[in-house]
Amino acid sequence: MKKSMYRWRFFLAAVVILAGAGIWIIQKKSGTFLPATEVSLKGPYGTLTLQLPEEWTYEIQTEKQDTVYGISFYRGEDKENKVLVKYEKDYPGEECGTGLEEKKIRLAGEKALEESRDGFESGLWEEIVFLGEKSDIHIINQCGEIVWWKENEKQVMQILNTLQYDPETTVAECQVEVQQQIEEGLRWDLILEEVGR
Repeated sequence: MKKSMYRWRFFLAAVVILAGAGIWIIQKKSGTFLPATEVSLKGPYGTLTLQLPEEWTYEIQTEKQDTVYGISFYRGEDKENKVLVKYEKDYPGEECGTGLEEKKIRLAGEKALEESRDGFESGLWEEIVFLGEKSDIHIINQCGEIVWWKENEKQVMQILNTLQYDPETTVAECQVEVQQQIEEGLRWDLILEEVGR
């Protein structure tokens, strides 16, 4: 009984230490924890948040219409193989009859569909669409190399499972934050757009 109690105390102490040191993702295969960075993008229709382990890089994706924004992530400097988590207001999805096959999955605590044009023969999905609260969020797999995908699929799916969506962001909040980013020199894309007008 005493040994069991000490184990629990040690486990709780380890959890508190890890929580105090920042965000961590568990590596299922080895059972080890990897330090992660929280990446958050506030848009006019809500905030997208992901946890990225070390060695993973991200880019903010924006389009001229403010109803589309997202975060793409890739390992190291390999921009050829990346995944895009994208918010698109009133996203229509693929049209019927395009040859897509679908597989039901659960991702980030919600029901979703993996979609593939080759019937998942390569083991690669091309898009994931959510069916619930996150239905305007879709994930595009821009990975071009099957070998890369097989090596990184588990970690990509772990990252995607950390996806959080907070729909409470307002357009006014977003405009204030973007203005602050421009003033701090963090949003060159918008500065250049303003200069070009």
